[in-house]
Amino acid sequence: MTISLLAFPLLACGTSTEMSSADPDPAPANCGRLEVVDGEGCRPVEVTGMREEQVQVERGGWSMPGVLTLPETSSSDYRAPVVVLIHGSGPQSRHGALTGSLAVDFGTPVEVYRSFADQMAARGVATLRYDKRSCFNEAVPDCANRVADYPGDINAILVDDFVEDARAAVHSLAGHPDVAENDVIVAGHSQGGSFVPHLVATEPSVTAGIGLAAPALPLVDTIAGQVRVAADHLASVDATAYAQDIAQLRALADQYEDELTQVLAGTWSEPTWLGASPAFWQNSATWFERAETDLLQVEAPLLYLSGDLDFNVWPAHLERYAELGTTQQLDLTTELFPGVTHAFVPVTGTPPADHTIDPRFSPAVIDRIVAWLASE
Repeated sequence: MTISLLAFPLLACGTSTEMSSADPDPAPANCGRLEVVDGEGCRPVEVTGMREEQVQVERGGWSMPGVLTLPETSSSDYRAPVVVLIHGSGPQSRHGALTGSLAVDFGTPVEVYRSFADQMAARGVATLRYDKRSCFNEAVPDCANRVADYPGDINAILVDDFVEDARAAVHSLAGHPDVAENDVIVAGHSQGGSFVPHLVATEPSVTAGIGLAAPALPLVDTIAGQVRVAADHLASVDATAYAQDIAQLRALADQYEDELTQVLAGTWSEPTWLGASPAFWQNSATWFERAETDLLQVEAPLLYLSGDLDFNVWPAHLERYAELGTTQQLDLTTELFPGVTHAFVPVTGTPPADHTIDPRFSPAVIDRIVAWLASE
């Protein structure tokens, strides 16, 4: 066996007051995000189709191709709320084609970010997704940019760059005629989830944040822990059949914990660790650690979602967010979805052997996000 080591209830309408014929026309109803004015009241927006607009997210002399997926509706006045989708770790394209997650093999590439955007558009929400700064065509065919065109040292790319690229994506939406002004939602997947509180707290046009399998534990605990959690899962499935894999995973977890501790302490003797510089890992650790502090600066609503078949960012991370939401009295909602992986691809059965997938982003998770957006 080969184990992959990756990574609608709507808002109630306002009520009108009785007016005499001499009174001026009533003001338009205060409708929710996914509603339009219907006479003096509100009704859910009717989505008739969707369209894609090719865009570029630009920062620091680098242009990252992207796609703005927009709902088409029966109302010419409707302006869609827009989600900026922030990538997980690794060289992700705007389509987010993934072949699996830790201990779960999809058997075929699933374009999870494209699926997310298409399903959101069908429910009246726009999505901006773009190629990650570190995604090059030489490694990922879906990515348009090439290494030779990068205006700097690709080995000097830091997680700080991903954060500022996401900020640039938010700014690129300003003045767009088909999206709601000052109603941007940032949704960070995996690594990108650690940036969500910072962006919500510092960007005036960002009105809400969504963490999709967002890490809440320190970097060393997360990287070593995910391998141990995968080993625990195999042991629960069949400890005898997977004995060799379990032993290898436990040894790898110990190795990762020791080596990454050295990397973060500045005592690692090699120029890279798992293909990235010590500076990259040190910067990444900072963002993992500051997510909790940044949460305390957020007044806007937050939604954190995970799946119970996520071994990369396992449910203990979600539990930590739930705990913080309660103890710090934050406007923070969490939910764990059964049969959902780290990539939010639904699974029937028990991986790694006895399972089938639904090759799309979980519709149940999409429905939860849209219901939450409609209610806020």
